[in-house]
Amino acid sequence: MEQLHKIKAIQKAIIQKQYSVYYQPKIEKQTRKIIGAEALMRLKVEADIVSPFEFINEVIRLGKMAEMQAYLIKEVVAKLNSETLIHKEFSISVNINAEDLVNERYIEGIIEELKKELLNPSQLELEITEKKEIVDLMKAQKNVTKLKELAIKLSLDDFGKGYSSLAYLKAFPIDTLKIDQSFVQEALVSWKTQEIIRAIIQLSHNLNIQVVAEGVETIEQLQFLDDLGCDIYQGFYFDAAIPFSQLKEKWLEDKEGNSLIN
Repeated sequence: MEQLHKIKAIQKAIIQKQYSVYYQPKIEKQTRKIIGAEALMRLKVEADIVSPFEFINEVIRLGKMAEMQAYLIKEVVAKLNSETLIHKEFSISVNINAEDLVNERYIEGIIEELKKELLNPSQLELEITEKKEIVDLMKAQKNVTKLKELAIKLSLDDFGKGYSSLAYLKAFPIDTLKIDQSFVQEALVSWKTQEIIRAIIQLSHNLNIQVVAEGVETIEQLQFLDDLGCDIYQGFYFDAAIPFSQLKEKWLEDKEGNSLIN
């Protein structure tokens, strides 16, 4: 009965759009300063704030995925257009499912929204996440080209974990590649994992692609990745995903409220 109550509470929160967006900092290697953040959905369920792991299946079951994605993009656009971030060297990334790249109507809707609302599209990054394999790569390429024409950045998320990471790397004009956190977690205990990470970073740099390591939790992991030349870090070692108000206070402004980003 308790589990049933939780499911019903989650469904009610989804229907009522009790969403919020949290932001996890991305830290540049050389300066150890924030250069961007990943926008991550949260849902207020009664007195709790829960992550997508707990509610995403209900979003899909209720047919509310497009609605949730629209909420996320609207919130991110508002933040990028704000006085805090506009014209700053700061980007926010948003996940987009790989299979959605073949949905021309969906992509056109995003493009129309961004053209109308987003003042500086180069500050937005779309992270391609792979739940299912892309069945029509040529159609996806056409839609990605339209997105890139807006100057939006493109990232390949969870690299090494999905079905066709190398195929996407070849097919799409990728700006950033994110090493899946499972590799980072194993980096200090597996020589094979170490060599895979080394190869990913070298390959990416040869293709003029920046590398983000996600899931960095310890100084030892950070030092290992530093030695390999990783460009950007994301993980609990620096900070968890937090509300924008906290991100602003902790990372974007000094004690006098002056901006810490260019």
